[in-house]
Amino acid sequence: MKDPIQKAMKDAYKVGFFSQQKKLETLRRAQRKQKALWPFSLTVLTTCCVVFLLLFLVKGSPHMTETVGSKSIASIEQAYMERWQQFTTVVGSNFDTQARIQYLSASDWLLQQAILEEKNGRLLAELLQHMTFIVGDASTEVEFPEITTFEQLTAQASDLIDKLEKTYGAWNIQKLGENQLPNIEIFYMDFWRIIGKFALFSFFAYLLYSNWRGKRNYFFAIIQVTILLAIIISFMKPSNGQYAMNEQALFEQSVASYKEFMGEWVDVSEAKIVDTARFGEQLSILIDAGDNIYILSNFIYIKERRGYLRERTIWGRDDVLQIFLSSAVYEGDSTGNIFALPANHNIGRIEVENVMTKEIVTLNILTNEAGIYYFSIPVSMQSDDGYFAIHYYDQQGNLLKGEEPF
Repeated sequence: MKDPIQKAMKDAYKVGFFSQQKKLETLRRAQRKQKALWPFSLTVLTTCCVVFLLLFLVKGSPHMTETVGSKSIASIEQAYMERWQQFTTVVGSNFDTQARIQYLSASDWLLQQAILEEKNGRLLAELLQHMTFIVGDASTEVEFPEITTFEQLTAQASDLIDKLEKTYGAWNIQKLGENQLPNIEIFYMDFWRIIGKFALFSFFAYLLYSNWRGKRNYFFAIIQVTILLAIIISFMKPSNGQYAMNEQALFEQSVASYKEFMGEWVDVSEAKIVDTARFGEQLSILIDAGDNIYILSNFIYIKERRGYLRERTIWGRDDVLQIFLSSAVYEGDSTGNIFALPANHNIGRIEVENVMTKEIVTLNILTNEAGIYYFSIPVSMQSDDGYFAIHYYDQQGNLLKGEEPF
């Protein structure tokens, strides 16, 4: 398509109204106007690229859908106070080994998901993280005021958090991944990968634009369009790992792993979630698959993906399902263990014994309901030649079974 300015100039020249000097001045003005349009068009192109890519980069923050709707506000408040009392017991006992293990074995997952009020819920969830950090690091020293009511705990939560952050530094606290995110996050994927792809996309978009404004080499245009489409597809393509963003995804991945091994003929239509527990960056889910079969999956939180990656899934009709973790969850621990106890179990106590030194740490199971527990041997019990044996006792204190030393 011809330039309308040049066309108007030629038409005017034909009439003969312009002198040679006027013609040159008009030509210079037209050239200046064309030069002025180039930065503007480049700005428009860049803006369009940014807006287009943000369609793939800007995503809503994932939120776990776990709710505590079956529990009243009063029962949630009572659970918070019981947790606070357990915490003060651990701190007051100078981090007694048994009291510390008992505290860490219980998950704060349900309390962290309970929404009392939008503001208070976030504060209390963050306070729980601080409490877990302190119990997880037995070398810390801390003093807290006496709190006897939930109203006092709610009113002082912000001050308690500020005190901890000033004393130990906010970097010591692992924020709740899904609860601490803003409503919209731009850098949802790896930061440098995004920057690299964006720069590459902008470069080839510029080459395509320049090609189209110039002699229009269609061969190079096809190559440039192909590269741009490949970059766009790479943003749309899901990552290699399957990351769970909500409780339903945790459930589906766990059941799919079970069916993949057992065969598609397995009926899991009645499968349901029994318990979900989070310990540090570890998240475990226990599922009743029917026919007295329970599925236990362990996930780990991946910060760059804002989701959970499944590490392992086991199942069976055993009284205890156990997953050995590859690393410690809390300070002062060795590698940890996740225990899942199906419904109506008869286990009242789990003991881990150092076979060489005869040191024992105990985890008391306070209920026979199905649940998930974390149990890790303190580093103080470790030795170069130490072997450990696990013993299970029933509610009456009778030895049920023991496992071979490990």
